[in-house]
Amino acid sequence: MSVSPSPLADRLVDQYGRTPIAAAAGLTLLVAGITATSTPAAAGLEPGTRLRHPR
Repeated sequence: MSVSPSPLADRLVDQYGRTPIAAAAGLTLLVAGITATSTPAAAGLEPGTRLRHPR
């Protein structure tokens, strides 16, 4: 059993193995990057802006 800051990650790696979890993490990052680049600038989510809670 490996030691990581996330017990969930430890459990997933122990159950499925390191390679499938690394591949899933890479795919998640790829999808997040594609989603971020396809978001229109008019949405107001430009880099460096903070999301504010509506009052």
